[in-house]
Parts: sequence; C-alpha cells; structure tokens
Amino acid sequence: MSIDRFNAKHYPDPTAHAALTKFKNPKRVIKGRQSKAKGAAFESYIDAALERYRRLGIADIQKTPEPMKPLRQVPNQPGKFIAVFVKQAQADYKGILMGGKSVMFEAKHTDTATLPYGRLSIEQIDNLRSYDKFGAVCFILVSFNFKNFYRVPWVNWRDMKELYGRKHLKESDLQEYKVKFENGTINFIYKSNKKELN
Repeated sequence: MSIDRFNAKHYPDPTAHAALTKFKNPKRVIKGRQSKAKGAAFESYIDAALERYRRLGIADIQKTPEPMKPLRQVPNQPGKFIAVFVKQAQADYKGILMGGKSVMFEAKHTDTATLPYGRLSIEQIDNLRSYDKFGAVCFILVSFNFKNFYRVPWVNWRDMKELYGRKHLKESDLQEYKVKFENGTINFIYKSNKKELN
C-alpha cells in the first residue's frame, strides 16, 4: 500500500469500494438487523403473555437460553464474558401448564405471505418431535406482519407437505389456529371460551 493510501493519522485509508467489499453486504446487514428487531418485538409480546399466565397460575413457561461457551472475561468488567454459541438453538420456549402437562413451542415472525418449513433448524425439529412423542403440547406460534397470530400444532407443521401439498404455509391455511391479540399480549394458551387448547 503506497503512502498516499494512508489518512492524516497514518491509518490505512482504502477506497470506498475496497472498504465496502471488505465487510458484509450492507443490504444484508440492514435486513439482518431489521429481522432481529422484529423477532425481539415478537418475543416482547410473548413475554407479556407468559408473565400474565404465570401471575394467573395458568402456566410457567420460560425462554430457552441459547447454549454458549465463555471464551474469556471482558477486561475491567466483572461478570461479563466474550462467548460463542456452541450449537444450534433449541425450541424457543419450554414449560408447564396448569395440571402438569409440559409445553414446548417455537416462535416465528414473517413479513411475507408464506412461512417455509425450513425456518426451523434440525435441532428445533428434533426437540419438538421428542417432546411431542412424550405427550407435551407442542406448537409453532406464528406472527404474520404483527397483525395476525396463529398457534400451529406441531403435527401440522411436521406434516405440512402431506396436509397442504407444499413445504410452506400460507396465512389462509391457518385460519382455524388464529389466536387473539388483546391488551398488548397474544392469548395463545386459551381460546376465547377459556378452554385450553390441546
């Protein structure tokens, strides 16, 4: 690199093109950040519902922590570590319903007209399959554009190719699984008549 490629502080000063190609595609970075923010907003709706269910004694369901391995402590910041994820995520939420039945579910948001089967990782599918086999209530809680919410039974997700003839779901496929959004929370454990969904 020639001397004219350095700035006034003598740091390398590449061309704009070189600087942009050195990093990830900016459009993908922006889209990734938007997706993460929307996922966090969806989780906040779910968290509000879970807190309400806990307070009312209906269910105790917790967010599944991501499995991480600490690499080293952050200097001068006790209790903070630099860590890496050690494996793909499990299903998002696990817990217990009043009466003792286990529950496990995954939460998925989309701004598109369809939701593909591939949105679940192999590990999430394995977790849901295992919990379902042992009799737990398993489902995928779906948000379409933050307007409509659906509680899709795991077996319908698992068998979507046979049930719907394709490996993705359309919102029109899910009308019987629609749940209410009221008072800032998604009511996904009980139907409007307060009968538990099974």
